Amino acid sequence: MDLPQLQALIARSTILTKDERMYWLGTLPTMQPPQIAKLEEILTEAEKVPLKESVHDYFQAIGTPAAPTSTAV
Repeated sequence: MDLPQLQALIARSTILTKDERMYWLGTLPTMQPPQIAKLEEILTEAEKVPLKESVHDYFQAIGTPAAPTSTAV
């Protein structure tokens, strides 16, 4: 993947915040090839995760009440 493609991948990533995108875009010129390859791998894998489903499942899970606990006094 060339630099413009990686920059586009960073820009559209759903796992990065605005500040993280700015950080990675600014850091790219100083990164070594193995670091760039790892970043590319992480962001490419993240694109495969159905984030919408994951977020839905998460909020459904945290919305489930916890089991009652007994309080001994």
